[in-house]
Amino acid sequence: MSVVVHDGSDLPAAVARLLRAQSQELPALAPELVDRIGRERLEMVLELTRRRVGEVRSVSGSDDALTVQGSRGRASAWASCDRDGLLSGLLLRPQSRAEPWLRRLALPWAYVTLASWPLLLCQTTVSAWRAETVTGWLGPTLTALWLLLLHRGLGWLPG
Repeated sequence: MSVVVHDGSDLPAAVARLLRAQSQELPALAPELVDRIGRERLEMVLELTRRRVGEVRSVSGSDDALTVQGSRGRASAWASCDRDGLLSGLLLRPQSRAEPWLRRLALPWAYVTLASWPLLLCQTTVSAWRAETVTGWLGPTLTALWLLLLHRGLGWLPG
């Protein structure tokens, strides 16, 4: 049994077949993947995904991002195929149920951050301007840079 995927249009179906496949079918569905990571490791990854999402109902999306919908949850998937149309790469990630909650929480902080940055930069400029020593100038400047790095890392600043 081989999966024919020429342009990626049948990639969701190929991933669904792999997730529903028995252990002995894996080398036929994804030989390069089995060679690269091993049959046992692939079986373990697929079994963990099945436990998280339950019975696989559907796989939808495009070749950029796929969503595996199961009876107990969802998972994100990214897949690629070789020239013969067989799966050659697969990345599965469970979708957290907390993600929308975190997005809603982060939005007010983004507004607070954007509103506070001009004030922080003015305070840093005044403190650095009035500093009598290099150390006195370096303190507020490094504090502002550290806060900028922290807010960028948390995703509270655009760009």
